[in-house]
Amino acid sequence: IDQGLCMASLSDGYLEFRSRVNSIIRTMTIPLVQKFIWHMFITKDSDFVELYGLSILPQIKVCDPSVYEYILEKVVFDDFSFETADDILRALQGSYSCMGITCNDVGELNGRQDGCSDDISATLRGYEITDQTLLPRIVFDRDILQIKVLATMGAWESALDLYAYGQNVVVGGSLNSLKDLVISKIDTLHLGDNFQGFAGKFDDVDEYINAALVGDDMFIDASNDQRIEGVGRMLQGLVTYLYALGELQNASANCGVDPLFNSLSSWDMGAAYLMGSIKANIDEYHSDDFGQAWFALANEMCDYFGTCVSSGKAHASESLVDDLNTGKELLKAKSCTELSLLLEEDITPTILVPLIQGMLHYAVENEELSSSSESGSLAAGDALSRAIIPVMNAIDSDKSMQIMTNMKFEKGGSKPVEDGAERVFADVAAMIDGLKVDCDDIGGYENLGLGVCYENPADTGSGTKTTLPDGTKSTSTSLADGLYTTTTYVQNRAEIALDVKDIESLLKSDKATLAMGIYEDGFHSAIYNEIGEKIGDRSLADFSRSAPQIMAKEPTYNIFRYALEDDNGLYLGRDVGLYADTIVLGAFGNTNSRTLASEAIVALNLWMFVVHELHQTVDKCKGKLLTDDDGVHSMDEAVAYYIGDGQQTGDSKGHSLYALAEYMGELFEQDEADQTRVNRIIMKLFNQAKLEVSFASACINNPSTHVRLREIVNKIVSQMAVPLLQKLIYSLRKNDRDRVKLYAQSVVPLIAGCSDSTFSFLRDRLILEGNIFNAIDVDDIIEKLQSAYSCLGLTCVDVGTYEGVPACHDKPPQSSLAGYVPKSDISEFSKLDLDLHQIYIFLKFGAFNAAEDLYTMGKHSTLKKLDGGEEIITLRQLATQSARSIVPSFDMFERYFDQDFDYSNSMVKRTLDPNEPTMVSLKERTKLVVTTLQSMVVYMAALQKIYDAIEDCESTDSFRNANAIEEWDRAAGLLIGSMEGANEGGRQGGMMMYGLAKEQCKQFDVCTNSGDAKVNERLITLFYAGRSELTARNCPPLHKAAEKIEILLQIPLIQSTLSLMILNPSMNEDNFGELYAFSRSILPYVEEADRDASQIIAKNIDFRPTKGNLDAAMMALKDAIPKMGVDCDLVGRLDGKSACAKSTATSHTGSFVLSLSTCTVLSFVGVIVTFLM
Repeated sequence: IDQGLCMASLSDGYLEFRSRVNSIIRTMTIPLVQKFIWHMFITKDSDFVELYGLSILPQIKVCDPSVYEYILEKVVFDDFSFETADDILRALQGSYSCMGITCNDVGELNGRQDGCSDDISATLRGYEITDQTLLPRIVFDRDILQIKVLATMGAWESALDLYAYGQNVVVGGSLNSLKDLVISKIDTLHLGDNFQGFAGKFDDVDEYINAALVGDDMFIDASNDQRIEGVGRMLQGLVTYLYALGELQNASANCGVDPLFNSLSSWDMGAAYLMGSIKANIDEYHSDDFGQAWFALANEMCDYFGTCVSSGKAHASESLVDDLNTGKELLKAKSCTELSLLLEEDITPTILVPLIQGMLHYAVENEELSSSSESGSLAAGDALSRAIIPVMNAIDSDKSMQIMTNMKFEKGGSKPVEDGAERVFADVAAMIDGLKVDCDDIGGYENLGLGVCYENPADTGSGTKTTLPDGTKSTSTSLADGLYTTTTYVQNRAEIALDVKDIESLLKSDKATLAMGIYEDGFHSAIYNEIGEKIGDRSLADFSRSAPQIMAKEPTYNIFRYALEDDNGLYLGRDVGLYADTIVLGAFGNTNSRTLASEAIVALNLWMFVVHELHQTVDKCKGKLLTDDDGVHSMDEAVAYYIGDGQQTGDSKGHSLYALAEYMGELFEQDEADQTRVNRIIMKLFNQAKLEVSFASACINNPSTHVRLREIVNKIVSQMAVPLLQKLIYSLRKNDRDRVKLYAQSVVPLIAGCSDSTFSFLRDRLILEGNIFNAIDVDDIIEKLQSAYSCLGLTCVDVGTYEGVPACHDKPPQSSLAGYVPKSDISEFSKLDLDLHQIYIFLKFGAFNAAEDLYTMGKHSTLKKLDGGEEIITLRQLATQSARSIVPSFDMFERYFDQDFDYSNSMVKRTLDPNEPTMVSLKERTKLVVTTLQSMVVYMAALQKIYDAIEDCESTDSFRNANAIEEWDRAAGLLIGSMEGANEGGRQGGMMMYGLAKEQCKQFDVCTNSGDAKVNERLITLFYAGRSELTARNCPPLHKAAEKIEILLQIPLIQSTLSLMILNPSMNEDNFGELYAFSRSILPYVEEADRDASQIIAKNIDFRPTKGNLDAAMMALKDAIPKMGVDCDLVGRLDGKSACAKSTATSHTGSFVLSLSTCTVLSFVGVIVTFLM
């Protein structure tokens, strides 16, 4: 201090002062050690031995725990015995270096030759360090242990100091710290492609460790245990193994380069980083591995996964020692190729084993905990997952992100391992081959039946559900030259592609009759009975002809029926359900394009049958009907049909859907590496789907399995549309009219599930008999197709580009909705109307399960999550969420519906129940569900978003302030919907309140000159005005705006109720469900304004057995309208008469006083909208 050390810079002053203090402490330790030895050998006084033992044991504990345990027992817990003195002395001398002293410092007792040596052992768990100069560096793990000890005692500043400046590792006379190791930024390029996720991340590792030591950032509210585990597992699970790999790779890269000593030194250091210096030096204490590096983690985890060998050590650690010794010999022999293979194929995968095990262990541990738990295992799981996720990310970024979300440590955040430990195991299983790790090396978790190996029934003796033909020994089928190897026998399914091949060959030879015979009767794809005897052949014709029976309740098939049927339920004179067979039979008669029929078979029969296999698997999983390998077999079947027999990976010369995707992908510049983009995506999704149903009883025990499986299947169906779209666009550019019509019939019907107007445009030009498109219309037609990509779950990149095709542009995030231009990205959120539209389609054909699935699980509407993932928004979610109570009028609805908090959900669920006796008409059910969703579920959800925005505006939380505008925009998205398009006033076919208002304005003579509803015009103005107030954080006027919006929204509901009563006086049952739902959407308001009127309406508009008096109900509603505060002029006139009995009430829907900020913004609205459209 007198020399001014503390006045110097940190590195020159504080570190020098710190070094001198440590030197003083070490020197003070010497007489304590000497006294301990003196009393052991001279006085043999057990009390003094215990006293001086206790004075030095704390220092030993933080660097050599096994010696500490041994001496503690021999001199403290037991009475000291002189017979043990020599053993105790040898153990003590082995810890001198740990205490910073030497044999010479302590000296020899009375000239006693005790063989003391200061040499650090060069043998690490069976591996001999060649470069003796490295020995001082291998004690880095002492720093890790001491950091954890200091943290355990609450000495966090000292722990931070030790991390930053080091304590035990001395190189060239200077201390090296763990922080030096972390920020030295190892060259990740040497680690290989799978490790590039770590590139540029080492500052993040340092920040993570600092945050845990300081109690900042994600550790700000963490418990001491969580901070300790976060630091310890990060250093053990990421830093040591990554730098070990770096050294080993460096040695391999310099193999054969002189001097050999340099590469041997790198190899030794890599081994040292993995093993560490701390070990059980006393044999009887070997049961506890006190190490802090990778080796200790492996030995810790093997107990949980049953991968320990007879010695109690991990199989992985024993294997690694053998491989490291082998690698050293290869390095000496300059066998560089063998060394590189050993490192890549054996050592690196082995190193990953305990990291994966550790992450999976904590997934199980943390699954049962809450986010508020103080358990250190939450941070341990997070830290270990960070050590492996960047490697997994190179294999499957989606699953890696899913694992990261499940393992993330977030005190007070979402529930830990929210998707369940089984989900994490399944995600790892999907990537295990890519990691080159043998799944058997991971093992199975205790007695929970969790593992990362696929269970092959042929291996377990349970047999497969698929009956094998006589003489067949293997249950697996290799498809596309090993691209996909099935678990179950599906070779006979794959051979259906050979029927396509023969049909095509016969058609080319003008042998249409023979080709037709194979189509109708089959030839190559055998069917076997229960004992493996062939009983017939499956045919491609049956794929379509059986559809009305086996696909009648499936979503995709019913969208095609909806699109193609005429008023009599026919397509080209036959049952619309047979559309594929009808088209194929017509193609057989086409003399202009000889192979058109074989193409039609693939694009229609085979395509829909693969989709059927996928939907059927989801349905069976949902119904808990999949046991043993049923689910795996179903997925194997789908892949077999998709790829077909005789296919090679990446080859377009096959005969099934895979080959079609290869052929078209090449034309559309999507040939990526060995496959086209679409096939690469589809095969990845097939594997994900198979994994979901691979685990025993996955569909029975895990209620979320079918939900995840459904999401994957929806993505597969979307991607399967890509080659059909490509072929249609290609045929349009080539003016191949026969194929334009064929591929239009194969894919355009899907667009009927997106937009009736877009579908009608394309149908009229490409599908309808007698209609021939003009060449000058081709660009417009292609642009219409492109406009539907988003609804189909595709992007422009998915479809690719072809010469001469108009440039494709995905819908921008802030796309206009009927002229309203949101400030936030609600483009995906606003697609909830697509769910509503498709529910209508499914119910129209009696597909109740498909409708209920879409209502319950959603499909089209999504929100981005903070972690970058997506959350599907469902109509049921909107109908049941507790946050609706923020809307002032919600209490009124709850009271009206007898305190049923989920009143609209109750109505929908009852109507979707096919066994409900009070409703007999399918049309009645359909309209009741759709109207309830439109007028009650979406209606209240939009109001909720409005009031959420107001609450966010008024909050003192800056994050909520920033979120207010997005909530406001979401309200607009719910009321307008995506189907209205971008242009001001929207287009026909809208399913939300905006479209309902347009539909009713014509009947009530309240449309604007442009054809939009006056209500909508005022609604858009109010949304712009309110958003301007939110931008300025001027919150008070928003309450008035919300009231105005709510009253405006009641107008189309009133109009719909009145029009149905007036235009349907006989109460036709086809319209009764619609009338009932519309009346219930306004009755809570009517009851507040006029209780008598509400009772009259409710009594006369109710379900059978009796029908009421609509005249009485209509008069009661007309009387109540003015009392509800609704502007009668906006309700309008029906049959030349005012919709209101009187109109003396003060209007609440007129203009209101706007703030200066609102007026300023609104003056530019017209210009902005025009510019953005």
